[in-house]
Amino acid sequence: MSPSAGTSPDYLIIGHLSADRAGDDIRLGGTVAYAGLTAAALGLSVGAVTAAGTELGLEPLNGIRVQTLSSPESTSFHNEYQGTIRHQRLVGRAVDLDLEAVPEEWRTPKIVHLAPIADEVDPALASAFPDALVVTTPQGWMRRWDAEGVVAAKRWQNLNGTLPRAEIGIVSEEDLGGQADLLRVLLDRYHVLVVTSGASGVDVYRGGQREHVAPVPGITRVDPTGAGDIFAACFFVRYLETKDPLKSARFANQLAAISVERSGLAAIPTEREIGEVMQGTEA
Repeated sequence: MSPSAGTSPDYLIIGHLSADRAGDDIRLGGTVAYAGLTAAALGLSVGAVTAAGTELGLEPLNGIRVQTLSSPESTSFHNEYQGTIRHQRLVGRAVDLDLEAVPEEWRTPKIVHLAPIADEVDPALASAFPDALVVTTPQGWMRRWDAEGVVAAKRWQNLNGTLPRAEIGIVSEEDLGGQADLLRVLLDRYHVLVVTSGASGVDVYRGGQREHVAPVPGITRVDPTGAGDIFAACFFVRYLETKDPLKSARFANQLAAISVERSGLAAIPTEREIGEVMQGTEA
């Protein structure tokens, strides 16, 4: 079966995979990998629209239908951590993604997750799926990089009027870059805005109100890479089921916390973990 064959997936995710570099190691990463595999673990059929070069092996995405645009190179980041602070450098970038990249038979999903990591996703896609729950992790639209590839947050003035509207947006405190005005831009774009802060917990904004979800205690941090993407997929899927952002945030917070105790794609939650957290957050 070709990647484009079959009915529309439940969960359509659009964005670049990445060849994550940490020291001499290269591993498959990006929101499409972490969030896509998490959505599949949560029981949804998943379709991923991405672009990558031939050097990036997609075997770890078994169980996800992947539509890959050919690209001269894959998007690649070099990540270094100093404590909880991440320093990133963009060392490669694949081609852009727009509606033409999405197979026609995939255009009626339940959830559309726009997941740019390097400003590669056409913002017009936010209005291309009128019957779906359109959600986003907009970090890739909020990033800039210099001639050496050093990644930093864009100034809010460069985003006002360019970020698309969606039902839900999830960002990290790091994505905001300390800009209070950027937070106001995001609050204007999303019906529900979630700001994750790692060990400080999660803030959920809806209807002009902010509610805090406390961090999970007793977690041994091994590798935080992908934790935000795992959180996002858990939140989006639970929100589709409940329409309750706080219940969704508690569920996602628990599973994302567990994920940092493992490294790489091994961080994807297991069926047992999902069941235990589901039971605990419903109590």
